[in-house]
Amino acid sequence: MLALGAAAGMASAQPSLAQDVEPLKVGVLDVAAKRVIGARDGVDLVYKEFTAEGRDPGRWKTPAGPDHGEVVASTFVEQFRRLDRKRPMVIYAANAFSMKKKDDGSTALSMDYEKAREALPWMKANGVRVVVTAFNTKSKPGSDLLMDEAEKLGMIVFAGGSNTGGAGKVFPAADPRSVSVVDSGPDMALRKDASIASWIDFAMDGTVVTGSRDERSREVGSSYASAKAAAYGSYVVSRQPDICVSDLKKVMQVAARPVSYTIGGQSVQVREIGGHEVDAALVAHVSVSFPRQAPPPATRTAMLGAIASSGMSGR
Repeated sequence: MLALGAAAGMASAQPSLAQDVEPLKVGVLDVAAKRVIGARDGVDLVYKEFTAEGRDPGRWKTPAGPDHGEVVASTFVEQFRRLDRKRPMVIYAANAFSMKKKDDGSTALSMDYEKAREALPWMKANGVRVVVTAFNTKSKPGSDLLMDEAEKLGMIVFAGGSNTGGAGKVFPAADPRSVSVVDSGPDMALRKDASIASWIDFAMDGTVVTGSRDERSREVGSSYASAKAAAYGSYVVSRQPDICVSDLKKVMQVAARPVSYTIGGQSVQVREIGGHEVDAALVAHVSVSFPRQAPPPATRTAMLGAIASSGMSGR
């Protein structure tokens, strides 16, 4: 993998972008997504800090060691590769989280809403339409800063729902302008809180395995479910670049499975995505609905020049 940027001395560790295919570009708004885990041919990453001046950017480690954002980015890549094995990718990763002191003197990781909003024009200027975020808050005004900007720029935000349930709506997942996703795993909130089904768009298994070969860790959560779902959305957008968020949801619903759960004696139905059957259904539907057109050529030299001139930093 190669982290693109203006910094000197960087070299490619893996074969990178094809010369004649327009790369898929996706945004990851998360914590310290500075790399894609594992050997990923044709996957490049550009990372930029948007944390407030003077604040610790913060880290959110998984038990196996990688930062949360690294797992989200890697989960997206792995899922997209199941739909399209050949298309090169560039991930534009932005960190707008930081460690903030609480009233009791302790510190906690929190999203800087203004900085999160600033990250979107940077992504948009680099050709990103789909963004996946771990941003999850009870503060609708804070979420609105992000979603108002996304709507203005014509960007599509995939947002994870609650992992615990019982706390009511969380944003931006509960904002109808987002594509909201909740982990459908057996121990997750969807199996405990029937109200989630009323404001979520899709359910998906958020289980991922991270870490080295010697130290594997099983992670679960709506953050990873939303990353997988964003890969589905990105596949559709790659074939129909001007699709709006409501139409994108309709396309994904065609491939989704209606699944019923009984929660506290109440029967609820959700649309679940994921698995070979759904993968095949989505690819087939998109192939018929949006026939592939020859993309404009994208040379690696041109892309490197554009990134360097924008002043972006690498890893």
